[in-house]
Amino acid sequence: MANLIDATDPSIYQYAKPNWESVYSKFQPYVMALPQVKSGGVSKQQASNWLEVGAKLLKESELRRLMVESSGFTARDIRALWAHKHNEYYPKYEATEVYRQKQLTAIRTPDIALQDEGFLKAVLRQVAMEKYGFSDVQDVVSSQSANQLANRIPWAVKKDVLLGQIDNTIFTYDVKVGYEQTLTHSDSIRHHFNHLALADKNIESGHSDQYNFSVSPELTKTITDLAKQKGDGWRLAIELAKSAEKMGIGVDISKERISPTPEIFQTLLTVGNEHWANIKNGVQPTFQAKVESTYTPEEATTYRQLAQQYTVSKMAKEVAEEQFNHTRDELTRLVGIERAGTATPHPLVAASGKSNFDIASAVNRLQSQGVPEDFYKSATYDIDALVKAAEASGVDTNQYKSYGQADKSKVLSSLEMVGISKDAFTTRDIHIHFTSQTRGVLSEVKSQARNLVETHYEAMKTNVANNDLLKADSISKKLQPQEPVELKEAVDEQNTLGMG
Repeated sequence: MANLIDATDPSIYQYAKPNWESVYSKFQPYVMALPQVKSGGVSKQQASNWLEVGAKLLKESELRRLMVESSGFTARDIRALWAHKHNEYYPKYEATEVYRQKQLTAIRTPDIALQDEGFLKAVLRQVAMEKYGFSDVQDVVSSQSANQLANRIPWAVKKDVLLGQIDNTIFTYDVKVGYEQTLTHSDSIRHHFNHLALADKNIESGHSDQYNFSVSPELTKTITDLAKQKGDGWRLAIELAKSAEKMGIGVDISKERISPTPEIFQTLLTVGNEHWANIKNGVQPTFQAKVESTYTPEEATTYRQLAQQYTVSKMAKEVAEEQFNHTRDELTRLVGIERAGTATPHPLVAASGKSNFDIASAVNRLQSQGVPEDFYKSATYDIDALVKAAEASGVDTNQYKSYGQADKSKVLSSLEMVGISKDAFTTRDIHIHFTSQTRGVLSEVKSQARNLVETHYEAMKTNVANNDLLKADSISKKLQPQEPVELKEAVDEQNTLGMG
């Protein structure tokens, strides 16, 4: 769900930026020129209210971006409207939220997580460009085929649509970061929308490529923090991401080719035209949940029970991991480096020490001593450059060529080249996870459930930890050597059992 605030009554917001009135005056003509305001679908009074709330609460750059988004539908808007038309379960963004924004009764507030993802994607774009050898393109005039749609899709907002070029081939592309390394239905809709938005602006693009990135959490934070600093930080973030991808440490990338489908284009046009007409005419559809379950009553009961168990188990795991890390850190501080490896007051938990070699400091010392790098660094070679140099010298490099693992992007391109559908080799995995809503009822339920799990976990931890079973004295007694058995008694016992 989107982070929306009401924009119908500006007086409810006591806080306001110092310069909000000048910002309001600056943007007022542009807001009145929005299509839905000019057509009368949104009253001028409501447009003024919307602008006042935005000027009071948002940065000027954020308000400017919001105005562009309000002038039509973005790919994200169309995805939500598509879901409504096809009765899909799509909790990330709902059709009612799209209407509230376009009818200027609500404002989407900045999402820090999305902003951070924007910084990360901007860096990863540079990685994709270097790896796949393409460059960005700003403006390309289309051929006659795209001219047929030019200026006929006024609701398609050309925002964040990326154009790349290899030689004379122009294409749209997108960067995706996340666990899923295959194309989703949302991806396909977004790429088709991008083609329409470009065609409306008389810009031609051939195909669409999607660059899927998997980035480790630690590297994600480092790259994002550096990119936010701009200047040197921005350059360092790009260098770090490129190096990590080349070495295969924390950054993985694959490429997917999206072939446009006329049926999807037609559905997008139908959805966009229908709902934009509603917005311009002030029509408010009745949005009713019509989700039909594909589960039998018995399956639905089982699912609910398993979902409840999943929720408790996942939250208990998170709480336990947090408690474990905290307790381990406390023990580490208590033991100290001097006592590591010595006997501890509790026989079940040991505190051993390990040596950590500070290679960076050692290298600095070697460099200060003037020791040549050949002595302490492994050499690496630019294989591509060596091959080009060898071929330029007349060396037949094929005799040294061997093939490693198959490259997914090349396999996909080869299948497309020979007319074989990748669907024959594609399977789908099931990813069980919490819904992505960060506000509203579901978010509150998750928060309350988490608090309940924490309370019960504390009680369980206290009860088990204080049980005699885990007490140090009890364990120590069990570790004491048993009383030795007299030799005569042992012989008599053996005779009794017939073993003598």
